[in-house]
Amino acid sequence: MRRVLATFFLLASGGIVAIAPDQVRAATEAPTREALLKAAVARDRGEITAMEPSSREGGGVIIGHSSGAVLNCYRDRSCREFLGTPNTTVGHIAVSRQDDAEVVWVSYPQGALYRCIGNRCEKFLWDGVQDQ
Repeated sequence: MRRVLATFFLLASGGIVAIAPDQVRAATEAPTREALLKAAVARDRGEITAMEPSSREGGGVIIGHSSGAVLNCYRDRSCREFLGTPNTTVGHIAVSRQDDAEVVWVSYPQGALYRCIGNRCEKFLWDGVQDQ
């Protein structure tokens, strides 16, 4: 009976009610802060782990990041992101030519190799078949 009375007294006194709004406010702010942090990290793309000049005149530089992102950045401070790259650290970048197209080769951990033409990358398999 004492426990019931003590619980009733605490609830009636407002002591718990005064704490609850702060807890509710903190719970609603946490996702907003988390979303802002995720957006900042996505915009930053992590550390630069590899760089290679483009083979085309005025083609800028190809930059690989710790997030796996690969960008082609130009003198006018604009960048074009390559699509289809995995979310793991870029190891190395090499650039070659195939007819009029520039081919960007990007290596990732565990021997993964991606071949990029235009702004699209696909996993390169050694048996001549590309992974989709």
